[in-house]
Amino acid sequence: IRHELEHISQFQRGYIFPKEPERPIDFYLQRHELEAQVAGFKRRARKEGRKLEDVIREWFQENKKYHRLKSSEIERVIEKLLEI
Repeated sequence: IRHELEHISQFQRGYIFPKEPERPIDFYLQRHELEAQVAGFKRRARKEGRKLEDVIREWFQENKKYHRLKSSEIERVIEKLLEI
């Protein structure tokens, strides 16, 4: 839910969302998507009293069949998420 609330906030601040990319890696590396992912992951990490990186890695591991990313792409996205 926090992830989607971030997208609403982005829209209210005037962000123009681009057309959704075809490749999953390109989708996950969009700035607005990274920001929304981090917002959701931070909320979950605080709620569960866990490290942000652990929450992120667990989510990508548990949702492999949904995000359709290769292992190397997952690492690239995680690096970007942790930079925010």
